[in-house]
Amino acid sequence: MPVLEHGEAVTITQVFHSHAKTRTYTNELLGREGVIVAELRNGNVALVELDGDPWVCPAGARRWSFEQAAPAAEAPATMARDAERASEEQA
Repeated sequence: MPVLEHGEAVTITQVFHSHAKTRTYTNELLGREGVIVAELRNGNVALVELDGDPWVCPAGARRWSFEQAAPAAEAPATMARDAERASEEQA
């Protein structure tokens, strides 16, 4: 999967390779949608601002960091582009 870029709309699909504090909120984060607002660590980590109001976000935080690429080729992607997801649903 190509690395996602700043400004792209994404859906959180897994948090396995993300920071432990992020993984604590796995159930609340999976399926959430947002926009990449920054790329960190040479593009390996994306800072995602979740859609919605802060009081409905996990721990009241709108911005979360996620590893963008899993080391194993068979591992699921961390984030899916919303455009790719829409085209899959139409097929």
